[in-house]
Formats: sequence, C-alpha cells, structure tokens
Amino acid sequence: MSLDLATRKALNVPRLYEFYMVFSGDVARCSIATNVPEQTIRDLALEEKWDDRLHLWNELKLDQTELQNYLNRSVNYIQAHRLRAIIDDYITELTQKTGKELVDLSTETTKEGQKISTRFLTDLVKATEACQNMTYRALGDNLREGTVNPSSGGRGDSAAILVMKAMEAAEKDCRLSSAEVVKKQLNPPHE
Repeated sequence: MSLDLATRKALNVPRLYEFYMVFSGDVARCSIATNVPEQTIRDLALEEKWDDRLHLWNELKLDQTELQNYLNRSVNYIQAHRLRAIIDDYITELTQKTGKELVDLSTETTKEGQKISTRFLTDLVKATEACQNMTYRALGDNLREGTVNPSSGGRGDSAAILVMKAMEAAEKDCRLSSAEVVKKQLNPPHE
C-alpha cells in the first residue's frame, strides 16, 4: 500500500512514527494511542521500514532507563521544535506588517471607546519563552548557566547534539535514517 500525500498528511505519518518508536513497535498500543487502524500502521511500518529503524535504536548501547530518557527527550525536543516553528511563522507574519497594521491589530473597541492592548504581544512572548524552556529541558540544559543539568545524567549535551544532527540529516536527505545518524554518533568507530 502506498499512501498519497493528502492521506499521509491527514494521518500525520511523522507523528505515527514517533508513537511507533515510543511503543517499541507495538502496533496495538500505537493504534490505541493514535486512533489509527492497526493494519494502516503495519502497512506504513513495512513501507517506511520502521522496524529497521527500530532495530537500530535497540542496538544503541544504553540501558533501558537511559534509552527511555533519551527517547523522551527526543520526542519532547521534536514537539517543542514544531511549536517553535508555528510561533516563528506567526512572528514572521507580524514583522511583515506596517506600523498602522500593527496598531489596528492591537486596537480594541470597548464601551469607553478604542483602546490599544499589547496583550497579543505579551502572549506571543510567553509562548516563545515556553517553547525555549521546553527545548532546554528536553536537551537537559540548565537555563541559568547555559550548561548541562547534572541531574540529567550527563547525557543532555550529547542528546542535544545528536538530536540536532539527526534532524539536520533527515532534512538534508529524506532517505537517511535519523536513528542511523544517532547510532553512529553514540558509537563512533575507535581508532
């Protein structure tokens, strides 16, 4: 089965893949969590070679707790990155407006007349800061000092680098498995 682009978008295949990875390939749990039929998930897993990628993840030399923390951080980072992209699009739209258009956007009509409110800008700043904080936490960074949080088990810095490199590789070449990139980074060849 090969899905057309519209169906893939409607199913949100990258999100399904994330759930598939989080549930270690358990199709039934993935189906329940995503409300997508099991057969559709099986077909996608076969077509996209998800089990090969899952096998690579499982080969990582990490204990179960460390692997689960790493996967959680990766999923959290990806979600924060997506939210940040939405906010960035909104900011881009705002920066393309003229001063008059911004004043019009921030003007409310009340019983007393017109009133300028910058509430939407304040909310935008808070949303941006929330995304930044989510990214920091997902990577195990300490916000105050810009260093790795010692309670993250010392893997936060490497998780940040690995996740970013995997995402860059996936963006550059859609055929390249992010798991392969991460595996190579965690287990570099010894010279």
